[in-house]
Order: sequence, then C-alpha cells, then structure tokens
Amino acid sequence: MKHHALIVLVVIGLSAYAGVSQAYKRLGPEAAATGQTPAAMIPPSGEQQKAEAALRKTIAGFQASKPNLEDMDAPLAGAVTSQSAALSALLTGWGALSGIAFKGWDAQNGVWAFDATFEKGRAQCLIGFSKAGKIQTLWFKPVAG
Repeated sequence: MKHHALIVLVVIGLSAYAGVSQAYKRLGPEAAATGQTPAAMIPPSGEQQKAEAALRKTIAGFQASKPNLEDMDAPLAGAVTSQSAALSALLTGWGALSGIAFKGWDAQNGVWAFDATFEKGRAQCLIGFSKAGKIQTLWFKPVAG
C-alpha cells in the first residue's frame, strides 16, 4: 500500500476550531482507552446512522469522480471542486470501501469521527453538518498499516 505523506484535508465551517486532528484524538481510541464516555460523545438517536450514510455517499461520489456537491454547503463545495481530482485519486486508489467504524461525536462542533477501511488503505474521517443539514466539514487522513 502506498502511503501519502500529507493529510488530505477539506475543512470549512470549523475555522474557529484550530485542532481538527485533536477532535479525532478526543473522539477516537485515546478517549475510549479511558473507559469513560463523556456525555458530549453520546450522539443524538439516529444521527450516527445519518452521518455514516453521508460519509459512505461522499466516498462513493469521490470514487466515481462525481462528488455529491449538492449535499455540501457552498464553501465546502467550492473547496471540494478544487481538490476533487486529488481526493478522487486517493480514495479510488484505496479500492472498495470494506467498512466504517464509528469513533465518536463532538457535540460542541457537530463533528462525527469514523475510521474507514478500504481494500488497500485506511483513513480517519471527520464529517460535520451545518444547521441546514449540509456537509460543512469533511476530513480524510490516511492511516499507515
């Protein structure tokens, strides 16, 4: 598997949230290792499935070189348009999506953390939504291994 040295990052809507990778750490395995689940990590009923479905649809769109821009707010759609070729190449290169594992929910920032496993790669993913229900935050970080 070829590893990419840089993080493919598309973040719009969290400009005040400087530590996006810190959100993943707070929500991911490091948080679970404490054996405690803060109330802010317990997602609203049914919303986890919606976030996962949106992430799956977004990954499928990139892999088909047809990102689901209609599901994104305008600033994110603009950023995705400029990065679409790179994201499509990265996600297509990993092969078929074989699974998504929920890692946590950050209520303060409205961000969902997932691990995505592909035939030839893995990624840490964050996805967040605007009050209008549009995707406003999208983050993929390749994981070695």
